[in-house]
Amino acid sequence: MSLVLDIEQNLPPPIILALNDSMNVPVARSGDFYEDKKGQGCGMTCIWNGGGYHMEMFVCGQTYPSGETFYCCSDCHCKVGQSEKVFLSYRWCDAAIADKISGCLRGAGINVIRDVNEMSLTDALSAFMKTAAESRYFVAVMTESYFYSRYCMYELCQIIDSDEPVRAIAVLLGNPINVETEKKIQNYWCNRNRLLRQAVAGIDDGYVRYLNPEVNLLERISHHVAIFCTQWRANERPIGERWLLANCRYLVGAIKTTLRPSAGDATGWTYGNPAIRGERAPDLPPKARWTPQAFHLHAYSEAESQTITQSPRVRDLLLSVYHDGHLPNSLPAGVHIVMINRPALCSLSFCDSLLALMDCREVTLLPVILDEGLLQPASEVDLLQSWCARLATSLDGNDRRRIDSMLRRFGPMVEQMRNTLVPTPLFET
Repeated sequence: MSLVLDIEQNLPPPIILALNDSMNVPVARSGDFYEDKKGQGCGMTCIWNGGGYHMEMFVCGQTYPSGETFYCCSDCHCKVGQSEKVFLSYRWCDAAIADKISGCLRGAGINVIRDVNEMSLTDALSAFMKTAAESRYFVAVMTESYFYSRYCMYELCQIIDSDEPVRAIAVLLGNPINVETEKKIQNYWCNRNRLLRQAVAGIDDGYVRYLNPEVNLLERISHHVAIFCTQWRANERPIGERWLLANCRYLVGAIKTTLRPSAGDATGWTYGNPAIRGERAPDLPPKARWTPQAFHLHAYSEAESQTITQSPRVRDLLLSVYHDGHLPNSLPAGVHIVMINRPALCSLSFCDSLLALMDCREVTLLPVILDEGLLQPASEVDLLQSWCARLATSLDGNDRRRIDSMLRRFGPMVEQMRNTLVPTPLFET
């Protein structure tokens, strides 16, 4: 797999020449798509760029003594090759650009996998992001802010580390990534990794073991950014939104002709071909919606709950309100909306009640994170430090046992709530 792949490599020669002239993109092509790109590998000698075999040579379709079989692209591998999913990766602040790409692809009948269209309330973000490596194409809308998003970098690492041959198409918008910009991005992630390691150094491993995958990810990001930037500069790709808007149909055609190749697609790959043409289509409505229903509300203080309960629409649905973790002896079944902020997570009774709600099978828990800082993975480390200091200074044996028991689940609890897709303006729906 190559992260920045020549997306037109399997198109017929006339189209390749036209793309070279109109887009000024260097295009490589090997073999004939209809003859050589079917079956178990094409027999080409290739360089591997991921999955722990970086820069090693392999023959597409050949099974090695280790039992591993490698493929040069998705067309040569039946599992991914039969997939018609196109995973759209972008930062939420660039949703308007993602809408343009998604609308164009959907207008051509291409199945676009996008978070807001695929996920419902309480779905796990991490589970969705792992589908990137199961898609046939990975289209990344890369503005400069993209490289500073931990979630976007997670998706990028999924592709680079994947043993599946996913075709990646990087749409870089804004300034080109020069060596200085690359260093700036790498330093940012190296500093985040260093600060996290320093923060957890003095904390009991039983409380922070769940952060090991996050530390490993932060270590990989800097290396993977270097791989991407090197390949980008080597290919001299066009950049800018103007290129995107003017050539979105070329993008559609390159994907369309390799998803379901046919003679008609190849000979009539023009704007006039309705099978290829990417007309603008409205994006699917977001799935992350909450159908108003009766619920129980949990807030740290009465002042926080009043900001919600003053709404007449909410009062009609509200069953009960609990403050600072004060729960009844028997938890009522149904939907429980919990307002999360840092003061709440500094309360032992509130944390205990959260764990009780998570353990109850008859409860549907909707955590609404009010503090934006808590939305970032590992952002709760300072809270762990505070709890550890409280544990060290506590003289009451029962209190120490409660804190120790809670601390062993505190980090995974916050991580699970952060991983649940629940929009903050839930009460406005």
